[in-house]
Amino acid sequence: MFRRRTRALQGLGVALVCLLSACSPASNGSADGGDPGKPAVALFIPGQLGDGGFFDNSQTGVKEAGVRLGLKVRTVETGPDPSKWAPALNDVAGGDDQVIIVGTYGMKQIVEQAAQAHPEKSFVLYDVESTPAECGCHNIYSILYRYSESGFLAGALAGLLHKAGGVERIGSGNTVGVIGGQDIPVIQDYINGFKAGVAQTNPSLKVLSGYAGSFADPVKGQNLAAQMISDGADVLFTAAGGTDKGVIQAAAEHDVWAIGNSLTQADDPMVNGKTAVLTSAVTSVDTSLADAVEKAAAGTLPLGTTVRFGAKQKTNYVAQSQPYLKYVPEPVRGEIEKITTEMADGRYDSVLDR
Repeated sequence: MFRRRTRALQGLGVALVCLLSACSPASNGSADGGDPGKPAVALFIPGQLGDGGFFDNSQTGVKEAGVRLGLKVRTVETGPDPSKWAPALNDVAGGDDQVIIVGTYGMKQIVEQAAQAHPEKSFVLYDVESTPAECGCHNIYSILYRYSESGFLAGALAGLLHKAGGVERIGSGNTVGVIGGQDIPVIQDYINGFKAGVAQTNPSLKVLSGYAGSFADPVKGQNLAAQMISDGADVLFTAAGGTDKGVIQAAAEHDVWAIGNSLTQADDPMVNGKTAVLTSAVTSVDTSLADAVEKAAAGTLPLGTTVRFGAKQKTNYVAQSQPYLKYVPEPVRGEIEKITTEMADGRYDSVLDR
């Protein structure tokens, strides 16, 4: 949690930052060093780090691969204001970085425009697909994730917890919930997957679902979660970026379980001294980006193509967190492992959007 400072100190801090940086996008990471014979890499964040999920995991994958391979790597944060994303990305593309990594649904056209203007640069676009035939740019490598698989695993777990009986915080009701950030295709995949997972393991359960309308509004997430809890939900799966924090806060306050979507959330499950996150249905963004950095360093980045990551690539799974091992009965954990293996083998293709 960030400590709030007085308005006067906030104003002074902003003024000093602007004087020193001309109010340019924030940059961090290992901005110097690296082998000059290897490509320099920039991770562009259309938002802010500290979400405990998607963006933090992105940086983890890029930085760890950069350190391992001796690359110059930096991270550029632009904040949540979409009007700043295009000019900031153009600035980065006009700099010294040879490989520029950018994610999220809202960045597709912006990245394609930058790629057209800078054909000498290599772009990695994750979480959304660029089609070379449509944009006329062949210097983009796209990465997609089978979010429906992660949602399915979370839903399967919620269903099995109710079926098992006697699990702490799981009441006698028949309701669970799922909260997304915005109503966009990748989040629809999470939600539809969750519903399918519940239907697979415990079709008698009622599933509440909703969108907070933002990936950066914990208050909205907390209010939406509190309403679902009031309506009987005792397990909440969240896929809402920074908004996740509010969902997890509500779970802690009302003594229900949250299921996160990242290892960070699973590894740090506490809110005000209380365990709130049972586990996470992980989509390992960091693994896919580390793989992209490795390929870029080797000169084998498959520009102009799209790769999909999922259970088959071992990037989608339920985290074996301490609360998961403590509170989830062993037979349920075994069933989740079985479902994950079956998913990798294509068993659930007919109910998941591929």
